[in-house]
Parts: sequence; structure tokens; C-alpha cells
Amino acid sequence: MFARILAACLLSAVLVTPVHSQDQEEPTAPPQPPEQVTAPEVPAANEYTEVLKRMEGWCERFDKLESYKDTVISQGEEKKKFTELTPFEKNMFVIFSGQTCANQMMQLYNVWDVERQQLMRLEVLRQGGQAAAARQGEVTSQQLADNLASLRKLQKGHAKRFETAIERIFEEFKEEIPEKDAKLYIQNVRKFHDRYDLIERSPEQDNE
Repeated sequence: MFARILAACLLSAVLVTPVHSQDQEEPTAPPQPPEQVTAPEVPAANEYTEVLKRMEGWCERFDKLESYKDTVISQGEEKKKFTELTPFEKNMFVIFSGQTCANQMMQLYNVWDVERQQLMRLEVLRQGGQAAAARQGEVTSQQLADNLASLRKLQKGHAKRFETAIERIFEEFKEEIPEKDAKLYIQNVRKFHDRYDLIERSPEQDNE
């Protein structure tokens, strides 16, 4: 929605330019103030801060079994308390939680980056008087850039911690998990992290 409204703003800014006939000169009109378009509603800066805090908490506790003691897992109509799971099932849930956390942070990063670019264009319109001024407390493109940097730092920390967790769990439960399945999963996780430069590896690790 934010992207569509902003695109309309940019289009309106172009359409206000008058077109003159080549065959007939028209009297010069006095300069008019730029037409102001309706600006999209920009979220408040503290909304992003709250999301970062929640993600930071998730990264901090995803591999701690005690953090799930009040969790109830639903599968269809069946519900089961985390405390009722076997040690193997509990650790598989830890991997699921860690992977979900990583995926959500990546989705969040992509969304915020798009919003940052849209906001930069909106700020250009505002400088030209073609959009209403910013509301008090709303996020700026620079604040979004700072939030993206904080989120990327969080992703990098989580990537190292997640790889350590899955290697530990697969070693602890190697009797329950086929070796080729464990290796394939670890390879896919590493590929994901390497694609976005989330972990700095030694040459030896690159060749594994």
C-alpha cells in the first residue's frame, strides 16, 4: 500500500507540469506554488524500535529450552505442552524456532529496505513542497538506515549461534537423525548465511 501511494505521489508531481502548444504562444502565468499531493502515512520511529527489541529477545532465547516452558504446540486439533515433549522433540523445536527467527529477520530486512527507499523519495517531495510535512515522531529514512544496520548485526549474531546450536543438536541426537540428512540441512543453512554474508568464515570452513 505504501509503495502504491508513493508511486501516485511521484506521478502527480510529473503531471502538474504544463504542456504548451507549439503553434500558439500563451501569456506567461505568474509562478504558482507546487501542487501538494497526499503523502502516505509513515509509521512512527518507535514502532521499529519495538520490533527490534522483540527480535533481539527471540535471538537471545531461541536455543534455551527453559524459554519454552509455557509454550503449547498445536498440530491440527491436537495440542501438546512443550514440557510433555521428549528431549529429541524439544530440540527439534529449538531448530524450528531458530530457523523461523532467521527467516522472519530476513523478510523484515527486505521490507524495511523497500520502505527506506520509498521514504527517501517522499522526503524529496517534501523538500519541494509537494507533500505534507512529516508528522511528529514519524520515522525518517536515516533512522530506517540505522535500524537496518542494527537488524543486520542481529542477523549475524543469530547466524553464528544458530549454526552452533544445530551442530550441537545433530551430534547429541545422531542416533535419531540420519547423517546425510544432518549434513544436508547444515549445508543449506550455511549457504543461506553465506549468500547474505552473515558469517565470516576461514578458508578451511569455506572448503567444508
